[in-house]
Amino acid sequence: TTEEVCLVGPAGWQHRGSDAMDYTVAITQSVGAIHVCVAVDTSVTGNTGDIRGVFLGIDDTVGGVFTVSGADVVEAVCVNTKSCGGGNNLNGGPGSLANFELVVPIGTPGSSGGLTTSTCFAIARSGAAAGVTVASFTRFGVRGQSVGPGTSGGDGSSKEYQ
Repeated sequence: TTEEVCLVGPAGWQHRGSDAMDYTVAITQSVGAIHVCVAVDTSVTGNTGDIRGVFLGIDDTVGGVFTVSGADVVEAVCVNTKSCGGGNNLNGGPGSLANFELVVPIGTPGSSGGLTTSTCFAIARSGAAAGVTVASFTRFGVRGQSVGPGTSGGDGSSKEYQ
């Protein structure tokens, strides 16, 4: 049973990479898990690309170890950072971003296996992380690669955050 829903639309993303790409983020809470779905939204920039990482800012009062599972989650998650290996980062651009409490790598570097334009994963709500709710999420970021116009993307890089 879903208890709460948080939706972040395509408007309002701040851009740090070479090519802008917008996303829609939906977070739902059920007994035992938080479900996060991210999709490329071409309605604003017209660009598409490969989702490489999802960056989540979580209320500092929530602690614990997060267990993340999903079909596109093929590497270990990173915590308290804005860089998660293999070019999966939100570095560069103006100003300085604070670290994100959880970074979920999606797929593998490069688009040779096709673009991942949408993905969903679950964050277990157990142990010390049992207190995580939809309201615990304070910031979002997404790292895109192979960004460009059209259905096959291009050679650009997207580093977006809200």
